[in-house]
Amino acid sequence: MYALFLSIVLSISVLFPTPDTTDKPPKSFSFAVIGDTQARAYITTRAVRSMNSYGARIKFITHLGDIDWAGYKYLWNKSAAQFRKAYAPWHFVLGNHELYSYIPQSYATRKDWLDYWYGYGDTFRVYSHYGKIFVIIDTASDYMPQGHLLRLKKILKTAKNKSVFIFSHKPLPYPRNIIIKYGRRNRYKHRYKDMGGFKYKGKNKRLWQALSLYKEKILGIFHGHYHAFRRYNLDGIRAYSSGGGGGTVETVRDFYHYLLVTVTGNKYEIKVVRL
Repeated sequence: MYALFLSIVLSISVLFPTPDTTDKPPKSFSFAVIGDTQARAYITTRAVRSMNSYGARIKFITHLGDIDWAGYKYLWNKSAAQFRKAYAPWHFVLGNHELYSYIPQSYATRKDWLDYWYGYGDTFRVYSHYGKIFVIIDTASDYMPQGHLLRLKKILKTAKNKSVFIFSHKPLPYPRNIIIKYGRRNRYKHRYKDMGGFKYKGKNKRLWQALSLYKEKILGIFHGHYHAFRRYNLDGIRAYSSGGGGGTVETVRDFYHYLLVTVTGNKYEIKVVRL
C-alpha cells in the first residue's frame, strides 16, 4: 500500500514539478537618469509624467545632482513633492549647487543633504540590480571626500566582467582635453574642459588612474553639471552628460530631457526623451 502511494506521489511530482522560485534575471530592464532639475517644477512634472508612462518598465531613477540652485530646504521640499509622484524609487547624487554657502540664508551641508534625502549613510552609495552594480560618487566639490576613492577601487576590482555603472555630478577627470561633437551630423563641437568637471590634478589623477585601470569593468559613466545631452568616449569608457532636467540649457540647440537606459546582458541602449 505504501509503495503504491509513493509511486503515485512520484508520478505527480514528475508531471507537476515544484515551481522554481529563484529570482531569474529578466532579459532586460530599464532605469531613468535625469540631472540638474534645479527645482524647475513644471519641467520635473513633465519628466515624472513621462517616466510614469513606461509603467513598471523603469525600475529606478537616478538624479545626477543640483536638485535646487542654492541649498535651500524649501526648494528641496518643492522638488520632493514632485519626485514622490514617480512610480519608481529614486537615487540621488550630491550636486555643487546643494552646497552653495555664499548666497544669503543658504545653509546646506553634506549632512543636511544626507539627512533630508537619505536619512543615513554618506554621499558614496552603491546599489545593485540583476547583477549590475550602480555606484554614486561625490564630485560636488573639487575632490572626492576622503576614503571614497578606495571604496570605488575595491568595487571595480571585485566586480565581475563589465558590470558597473558610475554616476557623478561633475564630469570626471581625464588627462588630456577631448573634442565632443554634437548636433546634426556632428556639425557643432566643444572642448571637454568646457563642461567644468574634475580637473586632472592631485587626488583627481588617482581617480582617473583607477577608472582607466578597471575600465573593462565599467559599462558607462553618467554625469550632470553641464546642462545638455552629450555622449562621448573617455579612453574606451562610454560617458554621457545629462544635465537637461531644468537648469538653463547650454545652447539654443540643446533641450530639456532625461535618459531611458535599457540594459540587456552586458549591453545597453540610451533613449534621449525630450521634455
